[in-house]
Amino acid sequence: MNRRDQLSPLPLLALAALSALSACQQVEQTPPRATAVAATTTQTPTARHQAHAGETPCAACGGAAAAPAPTRCDRPARLTETLHKGTKVLAGITLESSVEQWQLLEQPARYDGQPVRIEGPIASICQGAGCWAAVRGPRGKLVDLKVEDGVVDFRKIAAVGQYAVGEGVFSAASGRGRIALSGARIGPGVCR
Repeated sequence: MNRRDQLSPLPLLALAALSALSACQQVEQTPPRATAVAATTTQTPTARHQAHAGETPCAACGGAAAAPAPTRCDRPARLTETLHKGTKVLAGITLESSVEQWQLLEQPARYDGQPVRIEGPIASICQGAGCWAAVRGPRGKLVDLKVEDGVVDFRKIAAVGQYAVGEGVFSAASGRGRIALSGARIGPGVCR
């Protein structure tokens, strides 16, 4: 019997399994598709396959792959979803309409000390005490939804990318703009 006949098939099986697994970890990209939904939505389906970490079946190994990356927010749809299915924070939402963040920041004297409502995806959350969540407006401007330490911990109830609608008294004193939060709704979905 020669040495070749004595080799076990296990190393070959391990190599085949490793090859299939690495196929799941490669980045798949498809060309961007423009979707004309409310003139604000552009979807680019991109999924990063990670070894059995998500729900979508991976064609290369039959395992599961991570869910597709979040898409841009269809603001009217996200607003409706957030107001009807979102998690209520403090008093919830009582004001009828939102002011865009850029308006608050470009005309601070007009809005300072006034009750306002803003909306958009959460861009960041205070990691120290969870006492604020920065909400991004349609033009990229950020305004913080702020509570006193310990009243609400945004780290426990929200995540970056979730759509939020918040209201309270606006203050321009912080430079970036803050709303002393009286109520909010945090949407169930994630977007950018």
